[in-house]
Amino acid sequence: MLDNQKIAAFISERRKNLKMTQTDVAEKLQVSFQAVSKWENGTLPNVEMLVELAELLEVSVDEILAGKEKTMKISHTAGQEWTYPTQTPSKRKWPCIWKRKTVVC
Repeated sequence: MLDNQKIAAFISERRKNLKMTQTDVAEKLQVSFQAVSKWENGTLPNVEMLVELAELLEVSVDEILAGKEKTMKISHTAGQEWTYPTQTPSKRKWPCIWKRKTVVC
């Protein structure tokens, strides 16, 4: 089941992390800033808008609908499991570097 408030908070958080205003998002998606405000207050974007919104926020549609970034578990030689956010293939940079408990790609 979809959690509208979780999705709204995730959209808002991603936008802010990317240092965009609601107006910036609205202009790029050719919608009103009021529409963006509604998405960040619990009204879900329409299906046609989800793909464009996901690309703009640099996440997948699945991540928007889950209201969180997906993570991958990675084990290293000491047997500890670490998690880090996944990225779309176009955003990945290789090789990855281990730095303490995070993976920098």
